[in-house]
Amino acid sequence: MVSQSNYKYVTDAGATYYVTMRDDFAAAVGAIAAGGGDTPLPNSITPRMCGLRAYLSGQTISVPLIFPTLAGAVNAVGGTLTVTGVTWSVSFYQGEGSGQYQYAGPPGPTGPAGPTGATGATGATGATGATGATGATGPQGAQGPAALFTPASTPYRFAKQCIVNDDASILNLMFGSAPTITSQLTTAVNDAIANVQLETTTTTNNVASVFSSSINVVQYQHLPRMFGRIRLGSSVASMRIFVGLTDNNVATVFASSDPHGTHSAMLRFDTSVSTSVWYSYTCDGTTSNAQNTFISVAANSIVDFCIDASVAGTIDFWIGGSKVSTSTTHLPGSTVLANPIIGVQTLTSAAKVMYAGSFALDHV
Repeated sequence: MVSQSNYKYVTDAGATYYVTMRDDFAAAVGAIAAGGGDTPLPNSITPRMCGLRAYLSGQTISVPLIFPTLAGAVNAVGGTLTVTGVTWSVSFYQGEGSGQYQYAGPPGPTGPAGPTGATGATGATGATGATGATGATGPQGAQGPAALFTPASTPYRFAKQCIVNDDASILNLMFGSAPTITSQLTTAVNDAIANVQLETTTTTNNVASVFSSSINVVQYQHLPRMFGRIRLGSSVASMRIFVGLTDNNVATVFASSDPHGTHSAMLRFDTSVSTSVWYSYTCDGTTSNAQNTFISVAANSIVDFCIDASVAGTIDFWIGGSKVSTSTTHLPGSTVLANPIIGVQTLTSAAKVMYAGSFALDHV
């Protein structure tokens, strides 16, 4: 019989609860055992999860798996997970929602209700006295055994995913049609960290990018979140990087460090502005808002990022699992259609390299 235990679960909002998981899968994802003070994840919150797929005994087996941390889920997509000798491919990411998945067995019986308080005495003038307080609710019944995570209804947030494969092909789940990869080398990096090498030419201002101009995939009023991973090259001098969402094309976005004619929500690194840190960047089509995140840029570093517009009127920027900037002014128009973009530009006569990994987009 497979053993199960309670493990800590940290919500997207930063609250800590516990969920029940199989011990072997929990160990594989680095889950931390729950403590005596932890409470169960409320039924009003759907845990985030990734899809696992393995080929066993002549057939493909697919299961969803809860990920206790947001960074763990984002990092896992496109990679593999080994559990008791079986290697599973992590094929998709489902964002945290509100009560759409059954992640535990049936609840135990409800504890008995506490006694009703005594009715207050009738007042001297004949008015009825105050009703006594309701007795305390009885203790919660024991939790039932954990069950395989079964969808209960339509997911709260709709997820789209783009995997940049080692042969430079693109899954069309995110773009709706194949996007363009500019200046992609035939020799790719196949390490589940960043799969495709984007390299500019030696012509000043040349750009290498992943972008689709054939279809716009999401409006900002649909409260999108973009998750992704990139890896920087061996040199971060004299270059510009934009990653995020924009309504415009590559040439317009990379025309300057401040493409204020666009409706965009992006992370920017631009040595013409700062040689050492990332900036968050939003623009309403006329005026931009660029903020220093104080997160250092380093050669050969891996950057996990999230651009979170899931709350109307606010766009949060995350790097490495930490919120690094919030923009509430000069935001993109709510009905503007936007595309994901990941690109690198050389600002000198030397080629610049960046590696693009799998990334995902979800929205309501």
